[in-house]
Amino acid sequence: MTTLPAGTVTFLFTDIEGSTRLLHVLGGENYALALADHRRLLREAFTDAGGREVDTQGDAFFVAFARARDAVVAAVAAQRAVLRHPWSQEVELRVRMGLHTGEPVRSDEGYVGIDVHRAARIAATAWGGQILVSQATRELISDDLPDGVHLRYLGEHRLKDLTAPQRLYQITANGLLDGFPAPRSLNALPNNLPVQLTTLVGRDKELAEIERLLESPDCRMLTLIGPGGVGKTRLALHAAARRIERHAEGVFFVPLAAVGAPEFVVPTLAATLQFPIDTNVSDKDPKTQLLDFLGGRSMLLVMDNFEHLVDAAPLLDEVLLRATEIKLIVTSRERLNLRGEWTFDVPGLTYPRNGNGGRLEDYGAVSLFVERARQVDPGFPVTDENRRQVTRICRLVEGMPLGIELAAAWTPTLSCREIAEEIERNTDFLATSMRGVPDRHRSLRAAFEQSWRLLSDPQRAGLARLSVFRGGFSREAAAAVAGLDLPTLAELVNKSLVRRTVLGRYEIHELLRQYAAEKLGALAEEQVAVRARHSGYFAKWLAARSEAVRGPEMKEVRDEIRVESGNVGAAVLWEAVHGEERELRETLRALNFFYGVQGWHEGVDAFRRIAETLQRTREPETDPGGTSAGRRLASVQAYLAFWTSATGDAAESGRIVEQCLPVLRRLGFQREVAACLTVLGVNASNEGDFAGSVKFLEEGAAIPEAAPDFSQWIDIWLGWDHFELGNYTEAERHYQAACDRASTRGDRLGLAFALSKWAMVADALKDYERGMRMHQDALDIFVDLENKAGQAYCLTRLSFTAWGLGRYEEAARLGRAGYEAFGSLGHPWGLIRSLCVIGFADLALGQMEQARVSFTDALGRAMQHHQVSNALYALIGLASVMTR
Repeated sequence: MTTLPAGTVTFLFTDIEGSTRLLHVLGGENYALALADHRRLLREAFTDAGGREVDTQGDAFFVAFARARDAVVAAVAAQRAVLRHPWSQEVELRVRMGLHTGEPVRSDEGYVGIDVHRAARIAATAWGGQILVSQATRELISDDLPDGVHLRYLGEHRLKDLTAPQRLYQITANGLLDGFPAPRSLNALPNNLPVQLTTLVGRDKELAEIERLLESPDCRMLTLIGPGGVGKTRLALHAAARRIERHAEGVFFVPLAAVGAPEFVVPTLAATLQFPIDTNVSDKDPKTQLLDFLGGRSMLLVMDNFEHLVDAAPLLDEVLLRATEIKLIVTSRERLNLRGEWTFDVPGLTYPRNGNGGRLEDYGAVSLFVERARQVDPGFPVTDENRRQVTRICRLVEGMPLGIELAAAWTPTLSCREIAEEIERNTDFLATSMRGVPDRHRSLRAAFEQSWRLLSDPQRAGLARLSVFRGGFSREAAAAVAGLDLPTLAELVNKSLVRRTVLGRYEIHELLRQYAAEKLGALAEEQVAVRARHSGYFAKWLAARSEAVRGPEMKEVRDEIRVESGNVGAAVLWEAVHGEERELRETLRALNFFYGVQGWHEGVDAFRRIAETLQRTREPETDPGGTSAGRRLASVQAYLAFWTSATGDAAESGRIVEQCLPVLRRLGFQREVAACLTVLGVNASNEGDFAGSVKFLEEGAAIPEAAPDFSQWIDIWLGWDHFELGNYTEAERHYQAACDRASTRGDRLGLAFALSKWAMVADALKDYERGMRMHQDALDIFVDLENKAGQAYCLTRLSFTAWGLGRYEEAARLGRAGYEAFGSLGHPWGLIRSLCVIGFADLALGQMEQARVSFTDALGRAMQHHQVSNALYALIGLASVMTR
């Protein structure tokens, strides 16, 4: 892609006319041979003229040229080559081509900008064997045409992207076909499709699916359903433009947003079709006259914004019955529930969901933002920072085109980071002052207000109560928390305000949820009651799964809780401030079990949010723990310290324990005291004070309340301490106890952690074969349970075992895999230990400099994090390098 021309670029788009028909005529094998010949002929012509191939899909080419004249030479040569080629008698292969010149933005993945879309539309307007050229390209080549090549003006034509008319020219030359019909533009057939000032971006998949549905003879009425701002109208218009050649009497757009009542739909439709209804002489009512007019005509009608006229929906069924050549595309915020209705739920544009921005053109939401930003700020840069923030914006608006366009309009004034922060603070930020924008699209609030006005009082109340959910909800939860019966829930789904997911759950667009939450917030007592029901429901729901999440069904239960993590988090935050203290402690315990199998860093984040919420809400106190808020905070801090320590942050976890442990001892919260003692033991062990660690851990083990929650961890760390002290028999006793406890409970994850550490005793005894088996058994469990931390530990330990067996290449490979795994977790201890095992593997392989670099890096990190045992390990490695 770095070799693609920049600046002023001429694009050439091509494809085979009637390729589907050719496939049916030739059959798969012969069509593949013809397609290969076609590609070879075109590629040779394009390459000879200096073209750079940007993309090739199926029978289509997208090629870029630094000079417009070269693009013309390539197109003429390619057409001549296709016409001269000795195709078989069954083949009449004709290629249509379009040229357009512009100044697109070149990205790492290709080109971005309106000129790319325009070139593709010009090619789609051509006939097989024809080369069409835009006005922009014509201006560059008119005085520099190759010998024998001429331009013929074809007039102004509206392309299927519905933008303003374009002047088109045809290239003529000896050896090319001529005598084509008028270009297949929107001018060719009757229509009133409105000009669009901007291009449609990121909807290829949806347009293809709508086209597939409309191709079915049974689908004569297709309703595009979605919330306001999702782009239903634009999608319907472009779908209609694609089918304009299939309806002899035309394609017509019928805007209904301004129609005030159902009785005005008939006269509005008649006026759009320029059909004069006789209100003086005819003995037929206006509807019958209209139906008679439509009968026998081949038309496609786009009935836009029907949601407020649902009482007029039976008219559409009558049209289908009386006028059998009519097809309808309807846009609505809710289903019309007609016999002849097919539906298509319009989704938001795609955006990266896994933290990786990927290729810009792969995500419609990102591409739309960039294109709209460049309309108002031509120099808008696609930097790594902007890519991250644009992705963040797209997530915040969940790919809603209206939200993206409103956000992009702010780029001349604010950075993308500032735009994202404003959206998070206030949805009213997403508004425009541009003239000519429909009122319903001037802001997201306006779009939501219009939907709100169309609801009945029970529907409004239900939607407001549903706003307490985070990340979706089940039907049962909607009934228990929001008091929603199934008919009301179904009505909200039909109105596109609630979505039903493929998993059978329900969800609300996040910005709409915030709007509904404002409505609920205006009813203070109602809000408190609903939040309390939500908190109580999910606290009990989590408690019912707290034991199972550590048992044989751990994977299934973990995934079940993971789906509801947003609701669980919101419920715990509410309970932390408003709930009963005793019940909160039980909820925290259940939450602790979940993060033990879900993710340690996520546990840190979750408990930190709860602690910060309590710190914000409690009154300053001279006696920590003397108030309810202080006691709650101390409980939360114990679990926060536990997971902070588990992720390798000894300094922070130590500070937290220093704050909360005295309070917990005075309150007699023994379970939380055991958690703090475990933290102190782990931290002491990481700092090389193994005897001190044993003291803390044995004190924790002596607490009866610690047994169900922390004994597994305590045994594992006591095993480690005795292992480091050289007490291998005592170490194996603790690891055996940890394995037995995990096996009795059916806790495969706990078993894997114990096995993996126990295997290190086998390594120390130089029983590497036994160590390898135990490590591998543990790794298999971690992989099956998708536990990345466990996998990282196992890979690093397997590296040491492989080293002991003399398999140094394998040791290096495993060490690097462990380093990458720990890197993805941001785990300091693991990264340092991985660097050390990599260093010893390189040392054994004679890679002295690589080993020195690894040990030096490990030593620096170990000193930074006060990890004495790892520092010693790195020093031994450096000494070994110097000795060699």
